[in-house]
Amino acid sequence: MRTGFVFGFVGLGAFAAAAVGNTTPIGVFGGSTYFTSDAAVTITEARALADDLGGHVVSINTEDEQVWLNSVVGFTERFWIGLSDEQVEGEFVWDSGEVFDYSYWNSGEPNDQVPGEDFVWLNWNQTNGRWNDVQIGADPVRAIIEVVPAPGSIALLGAAGFVVGRRRR
Repeated sequence: MRTGFVFGFVGLGAFAAAAVGNTTPIGVFGGSTYFTSDAAVTITEARALADDLGGHVVSINTEDEQVWLNSVVGFTERFWIGLSDEQVEGEFVWDSGEVFDYSYWNSGEPNDQVPGEDFVWLNWNQTNGRWNDVQIGADPVRAIIEVVPAPGSIALLGAAGFVVGRRRR
């Protein structure tokens, strides 16, 4: 059984976390810790990397989360997010299993322009943070990974809000 730790300081907007594997921590939002892959990966590799961290390729559930992510990763680089319609065309679902009730599609998207556009990139046009559906064979890009602490696995230490999350496998 592998056990890993993710550290975050959530008081006053400060953040510190240990890099895990081939990832870099980018912050904490809404109780989740976020990482980016250090290198461009396929969606399959992104999912495996997320699994290694005990998380999933990011689910973006609110406008606030979208705005926060773009404030951290910017608008000029494309990233995998954990949304797809690979099971049923036109029925998008998050890899995490969360309800899909927020979207930020680029104009005219999703369009399945090329058959098999079942996966989603953030920052499609590299100017506004919007999403686009792409095929599994799309160029590798970096991924955003979200680690959500399991209930009962976090301890808040001190008034400042230092968080220690423990993942077990």
